Amino acid sequence: MQLDLLPILKCLHCGHDGLQQQENSRIVNKETLLDGAGVCPRCHTRYPVKDGIINFLSRRTPNITFGQLPNQFTFTAWGYERLWRKRALSLLGGREWLPEEELATLIEMLNADGFKREGYEIATHNGVAFILDEGSSTGFYARAVACAIRDGKLNMGGAPLHVVAIDNSWQMLQEARKYIEQEGLSDAISLVRADVEDMPFINKAFAGITNGAALNEFKHTEPALSETRRTLDKFGNAVFMVQMKARGKTGRLLDTLITLTSGIKFFDYAQLEQHYDRAGFRCLEQVSSGLVTISRLRKR
Repeated sequence: MQLDLLPILKCLHCGHDGLQQQENSRIVNKETLLDGAGVCPRCHTRYPVKDGIINFLSRRTPNITFGQLPNQFTFTAWGYERLWRKRALSLLGGREWLPEEELATLIEMLNADGFKREGYEIATHNGVAFILDEGSSTGFYARAVACAIRDGKLNMGGAPLHVVAIDNSWQMLQEARKYIEQEGLSDAISLVRADVEDMPFINKAFAGITNGAALNEFKHTEPALSETRRTLDKFGNAVFMVQMKARGKTGRLLDTLITLTSGIKFFDYAQLEQHYDRAGFRCLEQVSSGLVTISRLRKR
């Protein structure tokens, strides 16, 4: 993890804003905390860092559904992108929906009008703007955002941009770390192991937030959306890709069986809008096809 992440981290034990690096932590390139810990200066709670991943779940079990349990295994993490993720939207969307199109939509929505409006000032912390990828798994969205920043396709007011990927699976984050290193993005992305329903970030930490179908898997939908709202800047865009309820009697029956056995949820458009509204979001635009919808949200 990058050292400039420490000021926006929050102690989950006492609620103090900002962590400090533990003495004798292993620092590489003068800015990356590779091994050691982040420490709360108030209550001295220690959050270990190993392989550059800070772990807020080292002392407790992640708050997961049965359907999320496979994500805790190494083979699932290895096969997530190789066997599923890059084909997912084409299979669920009812048309050829290539990753390049999905990711272009993601970047366009994340960078939409909020950064051009008169009077808008991007949320920065010590001169750095942060973008969060919730339920990041292997960092599919996080890496796309980091590449867009590197290639000049995402420019939020000219401030340096730092991507943060959060997931509750250590194995998924380890796989993400490998992809990040292979793609030369180690200095652009920090990895955080924590629950999205109780995120270790200060209020209004992020200039933008992305979520790639993780909303379907969260154990409690509204607390996760509430945490998204709490950590998003007033003018920031949140981009959610969600799997919708199937159509037809057979599809609805299958959805019900999946929900009952795994805890994974599917939404119709009215339910999804209701969840967003209750959390204090307004939906500004949507792209939908088949069982997939991508929405751009902003705080009301």
